[in-house]
Amino acid sequence: MNCRSRWKVLLLTLAAVAVWVTATPPLIAQQGSGTIRGRVLDANSGRPTPTAQVYVPGTGRGALSNPSGDFLIQGVPPGERVVRAELIGYSSQQQTVMVTAGGTAVVEFRLAVSAIGLDELVVTGVPGGTQKRAIGNVVTQVRAEETLAAAPVANLQQMLNARAPGMIIMPQTGQVGASGKIRIRGASSMNLDNEPLVYVDGIRTDNSNFTGSSQAWRANDFNPEDIESIEIIKGPAASTLYGTEAANGVIQIITKKGRIGTPVFGLTAKVGSATFANLEERMYTNYWKNTKTGQVDSINLATAERLLSEAGTLTAKGTPIDPLFRTGWSQNYGVNVSGGTDAFRYYLATGYDNEQGIEPTNYVKRFNSKVNVTVFPKEGWDVTASSGWISSKQSGSTEGSGGGRTWGSYFSTPANLTENISGGTPPRRGYRSWTAELYDESVSYEDLGRFTGSVVVNHRPTEWLSHRLTVGLDAVLQRNESWQEKSALYLLFSPTGLGSASSGRNDRTMTTVDYSATVKRSWTDSWSTETAGGLQYYNRRTVSAVASGTDFALAGLSAVSATATRNSSGSTSEETSVGVFVQQQASWNGRVFLTAAVRADDHSAFGQDFDLVYYPKASATWVVSEEDFFNLPSVTSLRLRAAWGASGQQPAAFAALQTYASTIGPNDKATVTPSTPGNPILGPQRASELEVGFDAGFFDERLALEMTYYDTRIKDDILTRGAPPSQGFSGSVSGISGAGIQYLNMGKSKKWGFETLLRGTVFSTETATLESSLSMSMNDSEVEYLGGDSAVVQSSSWGVEHRIGYPLGSWFHVKVVDAQLDAAGAPIRTSMMCATPDGGQVACFTGNTITAPRVHLGRTIPKWEGAFSSTLTLFDNLSIYGLVDFKLGGLKWDHNLRIRCSLYYICRENQYPLEYNPVDIAMYANSASFGAAYIKGASFAKLREVSVSYTLPPSVASRFGASRASVSFAGRNLMTFTGYKGMEVEAMFSGSSYVMQEQNQIPQLRQFSFTTNLTF
Repeated sequence: MNCRSRWKVLLLTLAAVAVWVTATPPLIAQQGSGTIRGRVLDANSGRPTPTAQVYVPGTGRGALSNPSGDFLIQGVPPGERVVRAELIGYSSQQQTVMVTAGGTAVVEFRLAVSAIGLDELVVTGVPGGTQKRAIGNVVTQVRAEETLAAAPVANLQQMLNARAPGMIIMPQTGQVGASGKIRIRGASSMNLDNEPLVYVDGIRTDNSNFTGSSQAWRANDFNPEDIESIEIIKGPAASTLYGTEAANGVIQIITKKGRIGTPVFGLTAKVGSATFANLEERMYTNYWKNTKTGQVDSINLATAERLLSEAGTLTAKGTPIDPLFRTGWSQNYGVNVSGGTDAFRYYLATGYDNEQGIEPTNYVKRFNSKVNVTVFPKEGWDVTASSGWISSKQSGSTEGSGGGRTWGSYFSTPANLTENISGGTPPRRGYRSWTAELYDESVSYEDLGRFTGSVVVNHRPTEWLSHRLTVGLDAVLQRNESWQEKSALYLLFSPTGLGSASSGRNDRTMTTVDYSATVKRSWTDSWSTETAGGLQYYNRRTVSAVASGTDFALAGLSAVSATATRNSSGSTSEETSVGVFVQQQASWNGRVFLTAAVRADDHSAFGQDFDLVYYPKASATWVVSEEDFFNLPSVTSLRLRAAWGASGQQPAAFAALQTYASTIGPNDKATVTPSTPGNPILGPQRASELEVGFDAGFFDERLALEMTYYDTRIKDDILTRGAPPSQGFSGSVSGISGAGIQYLNMGKSKKWGFETLLRGTVFSTETATLESSLSMSMNDSEVEYLGGDSAVVQSSSWGVEHRIGYPLGSWFHVKVVDAQLDAAGAPIRTSMMCATPDGGQVACFTGNTITAPRVHLGRTIPKWEGAFSSTLTLFDNLSIYGLVDFKLGGLKWDHNLRIRCSLYYICRENQYPLEYNPVDIAMYANSASFGAAYIKGASFAKLREVSVSYTLPPSVASRFGASRASVSFAGRNLMTFTGYKGMEVEAMFSGSSYVMQEQNQIPQLRQFSFTTNLTF
């Protein structure tokens, strides 16, 4: 089934559900039913608690409390009924009432604050979810509404950053629309992708994150305003039921659903700005010696462009010169409505974003819409249909590394102040290559259309049986266009320039079919069991094509078809995964839970001779504080937990297959030649994990402490080796990436660490409340085996290697430890001494050849991460919030330094070498051969978020016709504390899992925003 067919099927399904919904008669007035009404209050303060979920288990009837704490549940079947109230951050409570036909039962709940939230439901892969108390592993929950109310976040990655211990977000650039890499508990594979899976409302979605610093993580497409909560499942001990591909963790996104009541409208409007903070102070000052005069000149291009702008200087195009980088303005608008009855609930939302980067060529324009509808056709049934559409246009810079302006300014030179080095062309004003206005003429953008839709059917035929069917499709249609036409300005700088154009498509579809069932039985007053089983089917299809060309005949042309020299390529791949699982859980008195499960998977990427892969799991949890004997001073709740489980990661789509490449044969006729030998027994990488920890609440649940230790063992990591030439594999085929390579399950490694989260209320009075949170995690790893006699696998030419006995993805390079310079400042090679792995020294050169060994320098991925946040609330309507996060123990390759000092020789050290350390001068003089010169410590702390929010008095809100109104002013990326001397400590050029390299990226921008929220 192709992409268009899948789309049609799902759209028809959603349409059928919509027709069914509109045709379903309301059940409010069903004959013989009763009503339950009441209030939900805070047990300590007696204040109303809005948005509490109140429901009658087993009936599908429920409601949310309103701002006054009131709720109303209609259509409740007569009889003795249990009513349950739940609210995140509070202990759940239930009461039994008698419901009569046509009557109204009244109940009041007083919920107590619960720091560790044992009764909160967590999505686990089984129908209805599972209470947190029953899960033996840690699952971090991010409450989207609370986060958005306090923090200036624009996308999913910003929402996740510093809010889940053990998760590291590694941004790539400050361009708007760009994203970064996510690592949960470090990296798990040497060669495979290390990104987590992303689910939205139960279906698997595309989580692509392409190489290059300006590409987007596709999960950022989803509007944060539409998200109810996010759950982070961190490792194999927790992700067993998600099977193959889940070893890197799982991110579950739960979107907002409707609620019973009259329609509630929400309106959000946000305007903001983004700037290159302290531009002139941070911009590199570059040097050049005039060979005619012998004088050394310097330039700071940011200062130079500002002065020319203030002087009214014109460009070669005849337009005024603008400052190097502008202020990027942004506008974000959203409107939503939710409501419903006991038979029909809905959430509808739409939004528009228009964000400018600090380069004129960088912007994002996005339209999104969301429709969630839930119907209750009869008792025991509910059907939720969800659909979302995203349409966006994102324009990056002409260079994927971060922009023509950054390349031109970071590596500027006084040699180009008045003319090109070769002479005869217009002044370049110091830019390394083209001037800013010519970069701005280049066009590069991405057009995206994305549909994400699902239908979830829940059926509870009896009190002891429930089952669920989830069907969904995530379709991403992506187009990429770029061109540089033969404009007058282009030809002025490049008289022999040809112009170029490129047009490509990259379409991905992910289909999900998920069925599971749960049987609950109570055997005695103390013992009960839950037996669950399920089947999942996933299909991913990718179609890509690109056409490019050069040499436009005339100015004004931009299409590939208008070029004189053209070429094209394309590919199609499809992967299918099928898995089944069974899980058995036993509980004793609702406080001791024992769970065991096993999952079996098959995947189309496995070798033809590889059998099913099995992933077992087991866990135990004990709520000790609910035992009669428990009596620890100040400890009000305590849960002990332990879990062990396994999951995996599949090979690349064609890794197990023998492939062939086309080539020219005899008589110049087309033929094929062996490309890769394949591997019929190739299976998945497997990871198993032991996790132990506890959750504790102190001082009447005012303080919560979460501690977790984990130990992960990884085997059968997929590595590569050259195919035997004797079997007809030459080792390389022109134009074919990876030709002559065979994939084998050979690698073995381990990783371990801990995570801690401390949060609670520091103090609370009638007028002021201070809530704070402190998190910290550590992750370490070690390579244990690389297959055969191999001791090293090189991940990149920059010096990232996997070596036995060292952390995954470590930096190794040649390091000069002693050197001398001659009278002219040139290094004397015979004096240069380099470090050895045992801490000694050896001559760096033998003759003119570098023979010194590479030595271990450190890690690519930070070892430590953490965050501290606080919220001060005054008079119930004024909130002041701040977040500081940090990452420690990682090293980064400062390629800006290498380009400036070893490629273009524009560092001050190049002009005055005798004033500097001879060791640095010796390393700079040999390009990248002594990479230790550029691999620097990249630990940092950032004042990431600060905001002030004010909720207007109801009398003021009512003037706008609103029931509630709030305003907030926020700042992001306000201060950085680091010893790193590069431009941006968080920048990352390469898209590799491990290479942390900065090269002319735009840094993280300083942002300010003003937001208004209205509820009607």
